[in-house]
Amino acid sequence: MGPFLQDVAYLAAAAVMGFAMSRDYLEYWKTRPFTRKLTVLCTLPIETKDLVAAKYLTTTRNLLINGLVFFGTQYLISEDIRKTLPGFHYVLFVIFWLGIFIAFTAFYLYLEMGCTEKKYLLSNMIIGAILLLVFGLINGITGSGLISHSMEWISSYGIAASLLSLLAGLVITAYVAGKTVQKLDNRDVA
Repeated sequence: MGPFLQDVAYLAAAAVMGFAMSRDYLEYWKTRPFTRKLTVLCTLPIETKDLVAAKYLTTTRNLLINGLVFFGTQYLISEDIRKTLPGFHYVLFVIFWLGIFIAFTAFYLYLEMGCTEKKYLLSNMIIGAILLLVFGLINGITGSGLISHSMEWISSYGIAASLLSLLAGLVITAYVAGKTVQKLDNRDVA
């Protein structure tokens, strides 16, 4: 798989890694599962911050399970990855990308809880187009993709690169979670 396609595969994984898919998600712009669930949840005697925290906990569980499957399968299947990032270096690579996936998941939770399904779909299309353009430019300018660059960073900086990515992901998540609470407090879910 070429560098551009690797980046696109990771982009797709980042978009769904924290979510457990159901039949409703296949046509969410028509069935409105996000708004329906929020309508019910907002009638309960639960503070918005607790509602958002519960969603983040569920998403974290999904992210860890899906991440284990995604990265574990990738390591078992790809001899190139095992040669490039043996053992502990692969663990550092996984931590590096989990930091990025955590930030992406927080942003998608913000969209899911704070927007209508049609705005969510439009936002995803715009974000996807922008990221494809950015990945294309990176590949065109450097001759390799973000996956290759992240492998080089892990080889050069080791645990520092992984911890920095994880820390950045957690800081972004904390900020976005606060914004999600504010957005949900002001959202009309009727």
